[in-house]
Parts: sequence; C-alpha cells; structure tokens
Amino acid sequence: MNEDAALEVVDNLRGLVSAAADSEKVRACRRRTGHSLIQLATACTLKERNAVSKKRVFVSFDFDNDKTLKDFLIGQARLDDSPFDVADHSLKEAQPEKDWENKARAVISRSDVFIVMLGPKTKHASGVLKEVKMARDLDKPHFQIIGYRDGDASWAVPGAGRTYRWGWDNLKKLLA
Repeated sequence: MNEDAALEVVDNLRGLVSAAADSEKVRACRRRTGHSLIQLATACTLKERNAVSKKRVFVSFDFDNDKTLKDFLIGQARLDDSPFDVADHSLKEAQPEKDWENKARAVISRSDVFIVMLGPKTKHASGVLKEVKMARDLDKPHFQIIGYRDGDASWAVPGAGRTYRWGWDNLKKLLA
C-alpha cells in the first residue's frame, strides 16, 4: 500500500471515529482514558500508519528442527521499531499435503518478502524446498538468514536468495 492509500485509510478512519462519537464504546473509552475524540483519532491514526508501513514477511523454516528460529523472528517483529510483521501460517495439526500447499501459496502471495531461516538441515526439508519454489514462482523478493551462531553459507537452500547473518541491524536494513 502506498502512502496516498495509507493516508486515505487514515482519513476514512477519522471519519468513522467522528461518526462513532456517540457510540457507547467510544464514550466508555473516553471516560476510562480521559482522552478527547481528537486524541483517540490521533492514536488510531498513528497505530494505522505504523501497521500500514510494515512489510509482511513469510518465514520458511525446517518445521521438524528449527521452529524456535521462527518464534524468535516473530518476537523481533513485535518490537516497537520493527519494520516488519510475520505471516505465521504454521499449521497446528497435520493436514493433507494439497491443503497445506494451497494455504502456504496463499500466504506467500500476500507477503511482501520471503525469508528462509537456516538451520543445519534446512536445505533438505521438503516443505522449505516447496515454499522456496512457490516464492520464486510468485516473484517474491527473497533471502536467507543463518539462524545459529555456528552456521554458515553451506546451509543455504539453493535458489532461495542471498544469505545473511542474523542480526537486528541486518533485518532492519533488509526489511526497511
């Protein structure tokens, strides 16, 4: 979404807040916080702008060995100065392969960037290889992050993009 579209969303949001000024929810919020309608609209505006500007990231990882890496990345996405959100599509239960592939493709298509989190066995994980192919077929920008200190570029998945060391500064630059 470009900045003009984001500003239009913000203007629409202000209109909704104004129209909802008489709603019980808004009155209760104003009583509880002591904020004026303008303050509430401004807070909504800032929150909306921040959400609009973040990149949506799809994270591919070896589900059997490296789920912790994805969890750590989700934690970094929650930081106030994070330029990205993680599209967490991990399925909680086993599903037929076709269902998984269709869901993964849909989430990848809605993402702005595709990241492979690398562990020592990632390049052999069939799900990762399928997701990499989907991302390439969808022309998604993609790169790989070495997930462990003792890791190196030999862990890289062929065709999944350039490999980087994991660090907050690297992520912020790559995803800004």
